[in-house]
Amino acid sequence: MQFSQLETLNYNFQYIELGEGFPLIFMHGYPGRPQNFRKIFPYLSGFKIISIALPCLDYTTLKDNRKPPTTIEERVDSIDEFLEKKNIKQCLVIAHSMAGPIGAALARRNRDKILGLVLIASVGLYPYKAFRKSKPELTYKLISTPVLRNLFKPLMSHVFYRLRFPKGISVEALNYVIHCAHDFCFIEHSKNIKSLTCPVLNIWSEDDHVIEMQSQIDLSKALQKGTNLRFKTGGHNPQKEFPEQMAIGIKNWIMKSELSAKIQKDYPQTKSVGSAQIPEIS
Repeated sequence: MQFSQLETLNYNFQYIELGEGFPLIFMHGYPGRPQNFRKIFPYLSGFKIISIALPCLDYTTLKDNRKPPTTIEERVDSIDEFLEKKNIKQCLVIAHSMAGPIGAALARRNRDKILGLVLIASVGLYPYKAFRKSKPELTYKLISTPVLRNLFKPLMSHVFYRLRFPKGISVEALNYVIHCAHDFCFIEHSKNIKSLTCPVLNIWSEDDHVIEMQSQIDLSKALQKGTNLRFKTGGHNPQKEFPEQMAIGIKNWIMKSELSAKIQKDYPQTKSVGSAQIPEIS
């Protein structure tokens, strides 16, 4: 897919932009790429799709030897820069996996700008299965020691591949993911989730091999205005397995929520569709 470029104060962003209409801001997981959502894009006509390459993951780069953003707030700062430079006044954010906490913090910080949030296989309120197995404290120590880092490189790539992440991700990007995991604060994320006042659609699969089902159930219970779209199968990437059903679910959720009037006021071309079989939304 063709990438566009955007220079901000601290970053050289790359992103995918398609279509016209109300903006949907896509944020991939860690590690991940903007094209991870490509299968769902054709089913979201009537919207402007902006899929951002998050910093330090092989596409968007830092400027002037800046420190990589590793905490939740630092990563939210980077997206704020992007939205400000793109002059996005209002939007809906769609965040996958480890980008879920960025989406939640972004929505909490920008209540007038982020009208709604869609979480796909998002990190929950407490350490999940793959996070616990990865032992981020120990792993970060290994990559922070030059001699051990060189020995650990082949094993690290193998571990991410075994977790079904795609091949071709640089060692530098994998190091960055581990750094983000090390600096991640579940208490902060939990507070952000519980403080959200915008509508949230939580999409997840029962057979997710990365984040267990109970974590998603507990996340949904913590949302003030939460709705579930639950798939029996689909693993950690239901947007790849059921793109049409997911797109229809997102559109119908918008039309049935308070978002509908806000969006259609300025973007009347946005409308609901219902041609595919989708899981029941609760």
